[in-house]
Amino acid sequence: MNVFYAVSRLFRDSEETKDNTTDDALRSRYYQASVQDVLDALSVIAVENVPGEIVSQDLERGEVMIHLQEGSKIFDMTVTVIPLERGVAAVDIVSNVRNRKGDLTRNRKWIHEVLKCLDHRFERIEKPS
Repeated sequence: MNVFYAVSRLFRDSEETKDNTTDDALRSRYYQASVQDVLDALSVIAVENVPGEIVSQDLERGEVMIHLQEGSKIFDMTVTVIPLERGVAAVDIVSNVRNRKGDLTRNRKWIHEVLKCLDHRFERIEKPS
């Protein structure tokens, strides 16, 4: 992460993962796992690895909403788990700081922390074609 990125975060209050980024911490993830296994892992990660709690879970859509609090900063994170081919799940995350303008790279930090925990639990694979 460079200084320009950190300065640009002064005025933005959200961050998201995507396929076409140069920042590996914010790259969409693909796992050799079922959607249900990833959703179950997210329930544990939200409580044990980040200062958060699950506020909503839509299993049909594969979405989990996590509420995080870091001091006076409040973050809303939506994690979407998409089934691809058999036994492969894609994960994308959008995180927003709710009560401030500018996140000073904190959204990136929390996205990276959740993905790092998923990387330890599941086999990360390249994007299927």
